[in-house]
Amino acid sequence: MLVHSNESRENVTDADSDVIIELLNSILERIVEGFPEESTSNEIKSISEAVPEPACLDSVPSCREEEKPKCSDGTASSASSHSQEDSDRDNFKLKSIHFDSLKFSIVTQNLNGPCPLIALVNVLVLKGLARLPSSGHVTRDALTQL
Repeated sequence: MLVHSNESRENVTDADSDVIIELLNSILERIVEGFPEESTSNEIKSISEAVPEPACLDSVPSCREEEKPKCSDGTASSASSHSQEDSDRDNFKLKSIHFDSLKFSIVTQNLNGPCPLIALVNVLVLKGLARLPSSGHVTRDALTQL
């Protein structure tokens, strides 16, 4: 009886995975339909060519602004530690994943909260419209200049 219940769980998991894959593919197809017709599927366009630059990335608080760290007495921390955190905030780790039987490097978040820039970059990477370095890290400037 236990073997039967384990087999049914595996079937449900496979069905759930298929539904998720179909949903992701339909979302990615809708995104590709929004791109200009002059590009072919074999061309790899940079992000700056494929997606218009947003008017102001500073308006997204989760991407640009984080709460300033406080010292034990409640005052703001020194400029040197603030610059260290800025450099950490502007560096993103890359993770290798297998998608559609291919290996891709995608950007992972280094802080909590959603970041539309990371989401756009990862979708374009998975669609083959942009490529990220395989070095393991990428800066915010490199992401905006892709």
